[in-house]
Amino acid sequence: MRRSLLLALVCSAAISACGGPLAEMDASLNSPHYASQVDPYTRARSAYYGDLKTYPCVGQMNGVPEATTVPSVDFAFSVVRNKGDATSQYAIVAQYYGSAWLFIPPHAVSLEMLVDSRPHRWASVLGSSDDRHLLYDPVVIDHETAIYYVGRSDIQQIADASRVQFRLTGDNGFVQGCVLDRQLASIHEFLDRTGRAFR
Repeated sequence: MRRSLLLALVCSAAISACGGPLAEMDASLNSPHYASQVDPYTRARSAYYGDLKTYPCVGQMNGVPEATTVPSVDFAFSVVRNKGDATSQYAIVAQYYGSAWLFIPPHAVSLEMLVDSRPHRWASVLGSSDDRHLLYDPVVIDHETAIYYVGRSDIQQIADASRVQFRLTGDNGFVQGCVLDRQLASIHEFLDRTGRAFR
């Protein structure tokens, strides 16, 4: 249930996640967006904040990527709270774009981050096994989504960081890079909004 709500929010909030033009990715470099919804049947509440762009760490010029490259990874943050639950479930959503499938595995550590040099490692319950599809813009791009359940404190540390490096690993290799510096502080918007709405 939680995963289906998160994937629905990814599609409603992220243009590129549901097959929209990848050419539009650069337009949102300065403005990750917030979306929320209430499931009309279960009354579960969910919120999504993304997409945070990444770049090769060596390609940084004053905190700006030289270009959107493939393979690449976007990150988003989400939260779900089912009616009657005492706590909310936070997650990091990793979206991979590449010219070959990464095949993010289930139940294995596949997302690693250095948050101001502090290591964090997470496994995804399903990996990308239930969310792999092709995008066309104008060439064929492989797109995979994996969800990592984390604590709110993990997201807080990322928001407070001055530098976040990552490695996303699949059965066919890995992608690594950095999150755009100027977008890290903007994660506080997600934490502020969900702190009020998901108490």
